[in-house]
Amino acid sequence: MQRWVMAVGLVMAGAMASAQAQTPAPTSADETAIRAIVATKLPDRINALDAKAVAALWSETGTHSGLVYGARVREGRASIEQMWAAGFAQPSRDPARKVSVVISGVRFVRPDIAVVDAQNNYHGGAAPDGKDKADTHELLFAVLARENGVWLITASRVVPLIGQPR
Repeated sequence: MQRWVMAVGLVMAGAMASAQAQTPAPTSADETAIRAIVATKLPDRINALDAKAVAALWSETGTHSGLVYGARVREGRASIEQMWAAGFAQPSRDPARKVSVVISGVRFVRPDIAVVDAQNNYHGGAAPDGKDKADTHELLFAVLARENGVWLITASRVVPLIGQPR
């Protein structure tokens, strides 16, 4: 029995080592690519009101949602694109209102999986009374995976910060 347990343990250890050997370790170039996606490409595409380009940053099976009561989880790139397109088409959307993203951390949980903590900052635009709209912020949590050498968002969640102006 002990030999069988040892044999199974050795096979599992070998399989894990083999899987790790096949997945290249993350490099500084990986972190740079991830930072570019979240802090540059994402806000640039949102600010350009390009729903298709925004959604292209997600994997085919990626998800996105807000972490507020009643928020719908968008599943799949097509659903994410529809969400952005609908948001960009809202008559109340102020085209002068822009977003920027500041990353507070990137952590690799595996060589091909990274977690990003960031903050979305919304600025510009005018309130209904014509005065400058106050800046608002929300937290952004994203998980990115390297698929065929390309980093894509596989899951993202946004959380509005409490107590800020609307």
